[in-house]
Amino acid sequence: MGAQCVLVAGPGGTGCSTYAATLARAYADRGRSVLLLGTDPYDDATSLVDAPADGPLRTADPRDADDADGTMAPLLDMVGLDPRLAAEVARLTEAATVRLLWVIGAERSPGEVVVVDAGPRAVDLVRLAGAVPWILQRLAPAQRGWLTTSRPLLAAALGSRWPGEQVTDQVRAALVHASAAREVLIGEGSTAVVIAGSAPSAKVRRVVAGMALGGAPVNAVVGGPRSGPHDPPRWRTGRGVPDQLGALDDQARTGRLAGISWEHDGADYVWRMPLPGVRFRELRLSMMQDDLVLQTQGHRSVLTMPTALRRCRPVDARLHDGILTVRFSPVRQDEARDQG
Repeated sequence: MGAQCVLVAGPGGTGCSTYAATLARAYADRGRSVLLLGTDPYDDATSLVDAPADGPLRTADPRDADDADGTMAPLLDMVGLDPRLAAEVARLTEAATVRLLWVIGAERSPGEVVVVDAGPRAVDLVRLAGAVPWILQRLAPAQRGWLTTSRPLLAAALGSRWPGEQVTDQVRAALVHASAAREVLIGEGSTAVVIAGSAPSAKVRRVVAGMALGGAPVNAVVGGPRSGPHDPPRWRTGRGVPDQLGALDDQARTGRLAGISWEHDGADYVWRMPLPGVRFRELRLSMMQDDLVLQTQGHRSVLTMPTALRRCRPVDARLHDGILTVRFSPVRQDEARDQG
């Protein structure tokens, strides 16, 4: 079937919207059903295409995703804040990215390829795709009975202000949509392209690094200066977008830059993550309880370690051919007692 999602990213003014619109038309011309989305309906790829209601190409406006904000007002009211604050928060630029995430999870039909004109907001979108489900999973148990047993002082302070099952149901629905969006954006069958244009290479590399830390490794960069040996391949601008569809679908099917994986290698465990465009000297790694923290070029990512690695300590890290490899060694019982 090919790609389920193509995320188009890049610094502002590099032509992301034009590329995304052309890509969506090319998929539609080849018989695919296409959902084209953007972060700014007034000035993104959706304003560059004609999408008749009965055609293979359609668009959706994140501003219409009222349900994405429906949980906030009751939550604000629950803690004693003016629920009208929700309307003000909804006008923020970051809120528009959250609503776009909601639309991706709620609007995509089976078999439909989603083309997202994310531009400079791509890194934030990918981060949200991983962070929002994590946050909602921790909000979901916050029911009245749970508060009474685990947070009795908070339950007593709220009294009759608890909004009941309304919030619980909305949080659960939001979790379903956010998890679906995460699977579309950074799951199997997704691919990402950065449009470099004439932007400085440092800006392009920063976008590539931020996408990779968010779990959406960039498979190709369109235009821009010649890349380094470990950077994603460059597609020259003279290569037509329709001719690139085959390469995009191949990357989505084969997962040339596969996601995070780990395996047991003799006495140790080996954990791998694709990090194209990142140089080892720019990368900082640290452990925070059971999480691995990665930082590079102003980006930060907190990755929860698999259960098998939580009783291990990192002993070695290497970055080769765009793949970060961290070796973990199990902590002996006497070491665990000393650490305790």
